[in-house]
Amino acid sequence: LDDLLSRDIFRELCLPQKKRKRQKKTAIAGLDDNEKRVYAALGKNPLSTEEIRMTTNLPVQTLFVTLFSLTDKGLAAEAHKSHYIKL
Repeated sequence: LDDLLSRDIFRELCLPQKKRKRQKKTAIAGLDDNEKRVYAALGKNPLSTEEIRMTTNLPVQTLFVTLFSLTDKGLAAEAHKSHYIKL
């Protein structure tokens, strides 16, 4: 009985993580060209919007729309004011 309960708890804890990974892969596969460029430029260390702009050569307005889109899709986050990371 204890083994069964442990297995059920483990399953409950692991399934959401697997589901999130699958959703992330699906979201990445569906990115447009600008989103792919910005996503590729991001990493674990926060980059300023100016650094991202210089790396991607996107116009400022396009960059902000793209960052908003990636943030909305759960693929990027604003680490602190105007500095973004890849999730």
